[in-house]
Amino acid sequence: MPNGVKLPVLAGCLLGARRLGCIAPPSRGHIPIVLVQLERVRNTSNDPRYKFRIVKCGMFRITEIMSDVEEILSLEPGEGRAHVDGHFTEADAVDAKDARAPVLVLMASDSHSCLQPYIKLYSQSLRNLQEIPYNPNWRGIVNQGAPLEPLRLRSGVKDAEHIF
Repeated sequence: MPNGVKLPVLAGCLLGARRLGCIAPPSRGHIPIVLVQLERVRNTSNDPRYKFRIVKCGMFRITEIMSDVEEILSLEPGEGRAHVDGHFTEADAVDAKDARAPVLVLMASDSHSCLQPYIKLYSQSLRNLQEIPYNPNWRGIVNQGAPLEPLRLRSGVKDAEHIF
């Protein structure tokens, strides 16, 4: 994820997930997944972290958008669950030492980019999350400019942060 963007996105997503009740108790069926659409940025840096910016972002419950995940990752129907579960193997060992909140982030770019879609698992201490206030305008600080656009999925599932 581009440098300077990862922390606000992760913090906003985790706090939003906590507000939705997706985190406590952390169970895989309720783990949030954040879908991030990146676009290539023309600049002079050779560092790949500065070649992309986030343009759209949405937070969903993984069980509700598995078919979208499979489509984005070019998986066969039914393969998404095993692919997602594979990301928890290492995290389980680390997270066993401390109560942590997992969040999957699926990043994809527009068709003009060479960046392949991928999933990464992030986690944060539940204790730390309870000390940070939720900022409902976190999307406005990600790119230090215009707020991120909403992400619309083909399945029609709505961004979970805005459904109450």
